[in-house]
Amino acid sequence: MRGPVIAGTDGSPAALRAVEWAAEEAVFRRAPLVIAHAIPRWAVDIPVNQSPEDDERARIMLAEAVSMSWARRDGLEVTTEILDGRPEEALAERAADAQLLVVGSRGGGELASLLMGSTSRALTARPPCPTVVVRESSAHGEVVVEITGAHGQDPVLAFAFEEAALREAPLRAVHPWSHPKQRRHDDDLPEERRLLTDVLAGWRGAFPDVAVVQDLPHDRHRERLLVEASERAAMVVVGAHGWPVGLSTPASHTLLRRAHCPVAVVAR
Repeated sequence: MRGPVIAGTDGSPAALRAVEWAAEEAVFRRAPLVIAHAIPRWAVDIPVNQSPEDDERARIMLAEAVSMSWARRDGLEVTTEILDGRPEEALAERAADAQLLVVGSRGGGELASLLMGSTSRALTARPPCPTVVVRESSAHGEVVVEITGAHGQDPVLAFAFEEAALREAPLRAVHPWSHPKQRRHDDDLPEERRLLTDVLAGWRGAFPDVAVVQDLPHDRHRERLLVEASERAAMVVVGAHGWPVGLSTPASHTLLRRAHCPVAVVAR
């Protein structure tokens, strides 16, 4: 039996958007939804002062999230959990056997968008399972996946093809290339085209109903390309490792800060 979809919430508007998106995803996957809120009980080795009101506020917050997730989703199995610990650590531990972990990304102004929430930033640095960060939600559109050509990208492709199949959506495989642009036509890109075709061949056979679009843009700025692709996408899928500087650094969080659709980060 496959695990649940887990949505982390702190009661903020961004978190509630993530819960709503997670409910839709749980329906796609025919999976139970677990809505979780973490309460830090300790700071290093010192207990944090807590009151019964903290747990009561958490229960009220979770009840609101459940009500939102049930709206227009008959038959969805939803449970709630109050976790002990720092949100990023508690959610990562809880999601160890999950199909998917969904969190919100704070944003509501220029500064807020540039300083992505610490919980989502920590979780995407070392995702315990495929982890989706929701800034803006789009139920329709293609699934976009970046093809790096690096070894070990199969988990990323498996997730992207599965999402496209679940949504009955086309998959856009984006393989940016950045060596000097001396050629003018796509037909003059045999190496890049061959790499992309070879990487996708087995997956096309495993998912014959998924329409695949091969995209070979020339640009040194991968994140910018993926942000542009997100404008027409239901989801963008990337690997947690394999970008030039890694997702754990601020420079590689451009996509997570500016994407126009949810971004899935998959461990390689």
